[in-house]
Amino acid sequence: MKKVKAINSLEDQKKKILGEIDPKIWVNTTCELLKRIFPKSADSKSEQLKKIQFIPWMERNEILIEQGIRKGRLEAAGYIDAFISEINIAGPEKIADDNQIMQLIKNVYFWSVLVASVPLFYWLGNRDASLRFDNEKITLSKELRILEKEIEKRDSTISLLNETIMRNKITSDSSKGGKENKAME
Repeated sequence: MKKVKAINSLEDQKKKILGEIDPKIWVNTTCELLKRIFPKSADSKSEQLKKIQFIPWMERNEILIEQGIRKGRLEAAGYIDAFISEINIAGPEKIADDNQIMQLIKNVYFWSVLVASVPLFYWLGNRDASLRFDNEKITLSKELRILEKEIEKRDSTISLLNETIMRNKITSDSSKGGKENKAME
């Protein structure tokens, strides 16, 4: 709660207690107000207000009861003045730092950055993956060409060796056949 609004709210509560409001109702509404103004120390401040005795328990005398109520109202007003001076000195308490995650979730800029960054990271991830895939594909394609060339060389070597073997066989067969023909004659 802002400083001026907090002080105005407490001054309104002070006017009410010095007027003709039921003290129990005033204590309850003031305790709720203190929770909004002092989120960290509201419990201790509320306890101070709840301990005020507006009506003396054992008194039956109307004058003493009136004096007790008046004393309780002045004590309550004194607490309110102390709370106001605390706000003037230190300002209203801020929400505990424990709720930083909640503050972040409520922050519009956080959601804007998140909404903008998710598609960006998705695009970057796909681009990087496709570049890696393309590079791997290119590398594998080059390796495949090299292997195909080696296979062609080996096939041509095998073909040459087969041809050479066949020529040698034909030549040796023809030379044997010539010798056999001469031997038959």
